[in-house]
Amino acid sequence: AGEDGYRSVMFHAAMRCKELLQNAGLDFGTDSQQGGVAAFSGQGPDVVAGLQAPDVVKLHTSCFLFEEVCKVSSPMQDTLRFLFRELCYCVFSGFYPGADVLQLTPFWVLAHQASVELSEERERADIMEEGSEVQRQRVSYLEHQLEVVREDLKRATLEARSVCESREELVEERNRLRSLAAQLQTSLGINSEELREISTE
Repeated sequence: AGEDGYRSVMFHAAMRCKELLQNAGLDFGTDSQQGGVAAFSGQGPDVVAGLQAPDVVKLHTSCFLFEEVCKVSSPMQDTLRFLFRELCYCVFSGFYPGADVLQLTPFWVLAHQASVELSEERERADIMEEGSEVQRQRVSYLEHQLEVVREDLKRATLEARSVCESREELVEERNRLRSLAAQLQTSLGINSEELREISTE
C-alpha cells in the first residue's frame, strides 16, 4: 500500500510538472546525449553575447518535482526535505522555507545576467575607446595644422615688418633728396643774385 501510495504521489507530481511545462509552451522530451532517457525540454539553447544562457525552466521543473517527492511519506522524507531545503539555499536568491521556488531567481542566472551586461559594457568600452582614438588623432592633426598656421603667420608678420622698414627707408631717402634739392635750389638762387649784382657793377 505504501508503495502504491508512493507511485500515486509520484504520478501526481509528474502530471503537475507536465502541466507546468505545457503552460510554458514546453513538454517532456528525451535527451539524445543521455541515451534517449526522459528529460525536461526546458527553454532550449539561448546564446547571448557568446554565453550559454541558463535554463531556468528545467531548474524550476526539477525543483517542483523534488518538492512533490518530499511530500511522500517514507523513511527518506526528512532527509529529502533537508536536502531540498539546503539545495534551494545554495541555488536561489532570497529563498526561505516555504517559499515558492517558481517565483525565485537562481544565483547563477543573476551571475549570467551580470556576465552578459559586463560583456556588453566591454563592447561599449571598446567602441568608446576606438572613438577616443579617432578623436585623439583628429586633435593631433588639428594641433599640427595650428602650428603650421602659426608659422605662416609668423613668416608673414616678418615679411610685412621688413616691407614696412624698407618703406620707411625709402621715405627717409626721399625726404633727404628733397631737402638736398631744396638746398641746391636755394644755393643756385643766391649765386644767380650775386652774378646779376656783379654784372650790374
